[in-house]
Amino acid sequence: MGLKRKTLVLGAKGLLGSTVCNLMNEAGGEVFRHSRYGGQYSSDLNDLEAIVELLLKVRPDVIYNFAALADVDKCEDPQLAYIGNVKVI
Repeated sequence: MGLKRKTLVLGAKGLLGSTVCNLMNEAGGEVFRHSRYGGQYSSDLNDLEAIVELLLKVRPDVIYNFAALADVDKCEDPQLAYIGNVKVI
């Protein structure tokens, strides 16, 4: 039996994040799901205090970041696109 790692998935409600979470669950991993709105854990990834609190609570061995602003119409706003896809802590 392999080593079970605690994995934190950011963007877990998106297409890629949800697929990866499902595959990890099938493999028997311990997966913690984070999304911007709702879910097991949610917070603003640009809020440093919230992220530190999340990391201290979960204490993951591995973090996958699939968080992104994928709404094409919203991405036409350069400020929103920057905040959602570049500036994330």
